[in-house]
Amino acid sequence: MDKYPLISVITPTYNRAGFLPETIESVLNQTYKNIEYIIVDDGSTDNTKEVVEPYLQDKRVKYYKHDNIGESKTTNKGYSFSNGELTIVVNSDDPLYETDYFEKAVKTFEENPDILAVYPNWVNTDINSNVISKVDVPQFDLLSMLLSSNVTLGPGMIIKKSALADIGFRNENIKYTGDLTISFKLAGMGKILHIDCYGVTHRNHAGCAQNDPAKQKEIANELLDLYLKIFNESPKDIPVEIKKNMLKILENACYVYKAYSDEKIVLTKLLAYRLIYINPFYLTYMLFYLKKHKLINLNISTFLFTPPLYKKTLHQNIVG
Repeated sequence: MDKYPLISVITPTYNRAGFLPETIESVLNQTYKNIEYIIVDDGSTDNTKEVVEPYLQDKRVKYYKHDNIGESKTTNKGYSFSNGELTIVVNSDDPLYETDYFEKAVKTFEENPDILAVYPNWVNTDINSNVISKVDVPQFDLLSMLLSSNVTLGPGMIIKKSALADIGFRNENIKYTGDLTISFKLAGMGKILHIDCYGVTHRNHAGCAQNDPAKQKEIANELLDLYLKIFNESPKDIPVEIKKNMLKILENACYVYKAYSDEKIVLTKLLAYRLIYINPFYLTYMLFYLKKHKLINLNISTFLFTPPLYKKTLHQNIVG
């Protein structure tokens, strides 16, 4: 990596004209100056273009607009336009916090050449940018993420673009947990490192997806899938420490789901995960846990769609 690598800052935006000036200025005011700033407008119908235009006098700022295609595809377009060795997504309503965050990140990459990404602490703010709380984030690896019901990585991760290319950039089928999915993939591939500074903010307002009850069911299902993906891996590819904690991971996946949705989990959804399907013990344990927490209905239909191998085990351990 160069001593002063180019950082590509990507801001996908849709109808956030009121928040954009603060966000743009927080990027341009960073003490580390070797950046390109790519603002990708996902078909905004407000005055986003007019808000951005004055900032285009700074040659580091580029603005692209297309018809509405959704945040994930818009973010990937931003990645495709980028030229930096390092990338960060800065949401249009979540400005950076400490002005030397980029500088600290580059120094951390220089001192730890094997890492794939860095992430900071962050600050919760209200709609008017008043600080509500400061969130101190622990050092995560894949196991600690799978066992945590609240992976507080939050915004602000700076990632080597080569690592992003290796994982296929943003999954465009995921609407609400794209950043977290990238974090899980990176942690499964190598080391991500915490930086002890308050690099970024997360603004709490009515437009946030996690504050929208209509979107919480989708968030719950995306999180359940994220935590259970490990059960689609070949057993020989799963690290020993994770294998030792598979039952705890099952419990945690259900706990995280329950935090966002009270709807029952469909049995056939669980059977889509290879290791749950082929291992009667995992399936039995998970159904017992779901029944205990009233997240599944166990009735005649459960048995109609359960492989014959499991029926006796399920009857003995759950229904009986």
